[in-house]
Amino acid sequence: MSDSGEFSGRTIDDAIAEGLHVLGLTRAEADIEVLQHPRRKFLGRVEALVRVSRLDDLATELDFEDQQEVVGQPEPAADEEWNDWDTEDEEEEPPLREPQAAPIATEPDTGTRSGRRPRRKRNRRGKGRQQPQEHRAPRASGDDRGRQTLDPETRSRRNAREMVRTDDYDESVPTPAGQEDNERIAIETLTRMLEYMGVENFQVKRTWTADARESADRLTLFVEGRHLGRLIGRRGATLQSMHWTLVSMMRRLARDCPKLDLDIDNYQLKQDAALQERALKTADDVVHRGRPWEMEPMTKRQRWVVHVALKDHPEVYTESEGTGPERRVVVLLK
Repeated sequence: MSDSGEFSGRTIDDAIAEGLHVLGLTRAEADIEVLQHPRRKFLGRVEALVRVSRLDDLATELDFEDQQEVVGQPEPAADEEWNDWDTEDEEEEPPLREPQAAPIATEPDTGTRSGRRPRRKRNRRGKGRQQPQEHRAPRASGDDRGRQTLDPETRSRRNAREMVRTDDYDESVPTPAGQEDNERIAIETLTRMLEYMGVENFQVKRTWTADARESADRLTLFVEGRHLGRLIGRRGATLQSMHWTLVSMMRRLARDCPKLDLDIDNYQLKQDAALQERALKTADDVVHRGRPWEMEPMTKRQRWVVHVALKDHPEVYTESEGTGPERRVVVLLK
């Protein structure tokens, strides 16, 4: 049986379904290319035409979440890259009610008709009564405020917040033993990709960090230069596509390929820092309210960033709940 073919249908979905049925493939195992969109003509209708091909086995094994979201397959509950905190088998806590806002006091009606607001008299210069000014106590200086609020709990949270903040990658981290060739191949491959894309005046740098399990090393390549916005794309879409392509090529070219991250002009670093800050604010709210809080659905990488940001927090811990695109992080009190 052929591994590819062209199929037609009334709609694009119908054509894809026909191709998957004939080739005996699932949506995750197929590479789909739309050759012709359906449209109406004066005498008849032009059907949709797609080409359905079998993906290479190596590409289907690639653990990249954006590919899973595009094909609509549910996210696996086990053997994830960052699933140390993903405990779906634990009992779910009962939903908590949100605190109701206190009723807002309204001013009594002063005889206005049909709900109109009373007209306020305009004070002319030099006329009318002067409103008494409220005497406020002078604000404490920054040092005084710090001394007043730095209790042990606040100090520990501030230390955690300072620990996750970073402004740049650390290039001084030495290359792990046995990863010298993989590092060289990754840099050369990314450099060639950027040259084919017509990018000029750029530098490819690298750093190594421990992954979430702290049992392997993660290679991060970051590109510096000018006018690199087109390599990031809308909400990082182009950057994610480049990352997926680079990982696919490294799986073919390198032996024992390490975990690989890609960043352009510190975009991913800034996004991670903002997400870490939001995670710490959520932890403060959980401590203040005394009850757990569910964050919005996130991608696998975003959940990993939240887990790492709060793993050493003295008062809260994190778990992942849900499946597929609805999977999210829950922050709970210890």
